[in-house]
Amino acid sequence: MELGVARRLGTFHIKTWHGNTIDINPVECAKLGYINAAENELLCEECGVRIINPDSWYQIMESHAKGCKMRRFEMFDYEKILAFQEEEFIRRVESFREWQLFPILNFSVFGEADNEIWSRFFKEFPIIEIDKALALFGFSAKDTEISCKLCGIKTKLPEYTIKVGKVINSSSQRDSIGINQQFDLVKAHRFYCPFINDLTVSDLSYLSTAPKSLNFGWRFLLSKLTSNRPNIDFILSSTAKNLEAHRSLLNSFW
Repeated sequence: MELGVARRLGTFHIKTWHGNTIDINPVECAKLGYINAAENELLCEECGVRIINPDSWYQIMESHAKGCKMRRFEMFDYEKILAFQEEEFIRRVESFREWQLFPILNFSVFGEADNEIWSRFFKEFPIIEIDKALALFGFSAKDTEISCKLCGIKTKLPEYTIKVGKVINSSSQRDSIGINQQFDLVKAHRFYCPFINDLTVSDLSYLSTAPKSLNFGWRFLLSKLTSNRPNIDFILSSTAKNLEAHRSLLNSFW
């Protein structure tokens, strides 16, 4: 399971955290050691302090017990977050194994990286393997639900689906429906999700609609998975050969 700041971020949900000001959004609270323990309630797991309906960043920072190590930020570091490791990516791909229907993807995000990189990730790019695309952006499957553990978003399989195994390209089947019916790999997340925003910055620039940094989590993972490899299928196929041996390890992370 996730540890540290990434795990704490995943405890914040729309129904239980409303946040009165932008500087006490889930990211800042998680960086300062807090989880969302109940409706509009923060809990520091380190010193045990609880805050109900906080109204300022200064309040949540100063409320820690004297000597609590969480008086200092714990910054986001992709290398330390399980979701951005190869083993967890494989687990997410595997979660879609039994699916017969897949969402019709919005392809716009695939223009944000070089075709050469995508060609090392997808076996026959520009044909897109939907399970890999969803896993790259942090989504996993459970029954008919798609979810991201880092931002806590959960969504049912969209109304518009396609039954083509695990591969789809920019065909008429996708273009025949409106853009609002396509599954957007970025907009499906909450705005602060580290998969689609850079939370490694030391300021609040991630709140901007035009963030200064493009060091998004999916880019980090894509680079990691394709670095010095002809194709990511190498990872998936080599792991599949020893899947049972790896399963207990992957389950321990989950």
